[in-house]
Amino acid sequence: MATPNPVMFVAKHPFNGNVAQAQLSFPAGATIAARPGQEGNVWWWGSYRGAEGWFPPAYVTALAATPAASMQQRMQTASFAPAQQQVRPQQQQPQRPMPAGGMSPQPTNADRFGVTQQPQPAASHPLG
Repeated sequence: MATPNPVMFVAKHPFNGNVAQAQLSFPAGATIAARPGQEGNVWWWGSYRGAEGWFPPAYVTALAATPAASMQQRMQTASFAPAQQQVRPQQQQPQRPMPAGGMSPQPTNADRFGVTQQPQPAASHPLG
């Protein structure tokens, strides 16, 4: 039999439980997962950070019932730092002279892929 989904609570107050009595300890603001269907009981069974035990329900308050509402509430109260946008300067392609016929030359692979040839040093003349 599958375990039902836990009911989530937030601690209003810290609670220092007695380990000998299987009580759960948690700080104020802790998120506690409790076994569903415990309403009306004096103590509830739940877990916090891997530890399980009994805790008084008066110390907690229920989280939002739907994850969508919870996410919407978190997004409305969240603050975001402005994104830093990195802008790279565009490389300018070397201009080729127009041919005499007035038509622009066909692009080469170097033009398509942004490859430019590096000038080669002049060869020294053996007689020179």
